[in-house]
Amino acid sequence: MTLVAEHSKQAGPALTRKNAELALYGPAGTTPKVAGDNVQGYDVLFYDASGKLVLGRQIKTFAGKPNQFPNRLRAAAPTMEYDGELLIQVAPGVDAAAAEGMMKSFWGNRSDARLAAYQNMWVAFRSPDGRPLGLWMPGARGMGVPG
Repeated sequence: MTLVAEHSKQAGPALTRKNAELALYGPAGTTPKVAGDNVQGYDVLFYDASGKLVLGRQIKTFAGKPNQFPNRLRAAAPTMEYDGELLIQVAPGVDAAAAEGMMKSFWGNRSDARLAAYQNMWVAFRSPDGRPLGLWMPGARGMGVPG
């Protein structure tokens, strides 16, 4: 699977097959297209029947310390033009409360003005086995749901 191979070359843990499969599920009525190896920005693009881009999804794996997460999010956002979804596979043992804590840390270190750049972006956390751990909007302090 292309997504697994691509994310096995990068620093950090390899993307699991389960999360690679889940990354291909998008909005109803769309068709996914994998961007390919060594492409900056989105890993999967979702197009509607007329060929219009509906959603871009970037995939990252994260096994660092929770306090390192804000810097990873800050680094990933510009490659997505602060739009779309960032799917993050976290390390084994990270739960929904820890994922929420990482978002709180991100919000806590930024003013509302700095968060405005992230207003069109979503962050979806998943465990290595594909379990959802939360969906958050980094541009809106406290906006999201754990689990």
